[in-house]
Amino acid sequence: MDWRSWDAAGFVCVPLHEDYRPAIQWRRLAQTPPARAMDLHPRFAVRTTSERAVIDIDRHPGGADGAAELLRRGFALPPGGGVPSRSGNGLHVWVSGWVIPTSSPGLGPAPGVDVRGVGGLVFPASDPPSLPLPAAPAWL
Repeated sequence: MDWRSWDAAGFVCVPLHEDYRPAIQWRRLAQTPPARAMDLHPRFAVRTTSERAVIDIDRHPGGADGAAELLRRGFALPPGGGVPSRSGNGLHVWVSGWVIPTSSPGLGPAPGVDVRGVGGLVFPASDPPSLPLPAAPAWL
């Protein structure tokens, strides 16, 4: 997995320090060529926007199972758009057409489910999802 595949798919990549803090200020990110910023800091996150958000579904061993909680509530996930989370215990479902701020952990639509909305960061574990992204589900 490489930041270039996310950049080529039109996603905004944010360079990170080793401790996962952004390595460049947001204003400077818009003025810095992506290759230069990313070559200096190979670790990266993908920024969510007003056009692309993530439903972050976690499965914590011995804790909340976000997928099971969504099913229990009758909330179906949109087809496609899902990629494994970095922990390997969850799924990032990318959706389009949704403008909302990022939710705090524990304040999503179900236990084990958070939302990365406008300005959120997602730490990818795989190549980007196939485009076009599915529409955000109505239950959000």
